[in-house]
Amino acid sequence: MVKPPDILYHYTTQNGLLSILKDRKIWTTNILFFNDSKEFNHTIELALDFLDRSEGIIEKDLHKTVDHLFSDPQAPDVYVTSLSAMKDQLSQWRAYCPNLGGFNIGFDTEELVELGKAQGFVLLPCNYDLQQQKEIIRNSISITCDSFNQQLASNPRPEGEFDLDSFLKLAGETRINYALQLLLIAPYFKHPKFEEEKEWRFIFYQKKPNEKEVCFREGASMVLPYVEFELSAASDNPLPIKEIIIGPTPHKDLSKKSVEKLVIKHGIQSCDVVLSDIPYRAW
Repeated sequence: MVKPPDILYHYTTQNGLLSILKDRKIWTTNILFFNDSKEFNHTIELALDFLDRSEGIIEKDLHKTVDHLFSDPQAPDVYVTSLSAMKDQLSQWRAYCPNLGGFNIGFDTEELVELGKAQGFVLLPCNYDLQQQKEIIRNSISITCDSFNQQLASNPRPEGEFDLDSFLKLAGETRINYALQLLLIAPYFKHPKFEEEKEWRFIFYQKKPNEKEVCFREGASMVLPYVEFELSAASDNPLPIKEIIIGPTPHKDLSKKSVEKLVIKHGIQSCDVVLSDIPYRAW
């Protein structure tokens, strides 16, 4: 595991900043509803590409499973919130913040990890190495298929007799196990083109219904499901925020003063309010 940086950053809008400070929560969105519709499909495509070139019976069966994995209503839901190791990056200001007023919240990583553990979240760095991703996929498929063949061989039948029920039961268990493996790795596999974002993700796997309350918010073209990441264990605990960076704006000094007042209002201690160094104008 790569050690995370001391501070992880969350680029957001004015409403996002106000909501996080007021409600003391971060929204973690169902990964199927991310802005990039191909976000989760990247891992699926890697697995399907490998299975397409395999000849074994169980590999062909896994191909069907993978192909329909996330259309299955019984599949566990996966919720993700994205953070970055990058404090002041032009591409992220452009992507995640409005032209006239975005912010980047710097969270204390150690405190976030402790809060996340208590709520069932795991923090992982995104993997952008395509060859490494392919190797992980290949190994996971090989281990799954080897396990299937070993279990099948450990229950020999008289020559010429085939136990269809046992075979189908074992195949079904194998499909479920491999689907769960993909659900574990897919949230942190990203296409190499996004590597400059240096993204880290808090991931929550909804393993059973109602394990965590699912909320809904308005999206650009549909209602979006999400679960909440609580930013404090108690209402009187200080928020784990170390920095707030003010994005490119035509009113830098006024924006800085208003955020400093906002920080005081919410009792956030030892929080630096700074201006972006990027000479970018969108007005």
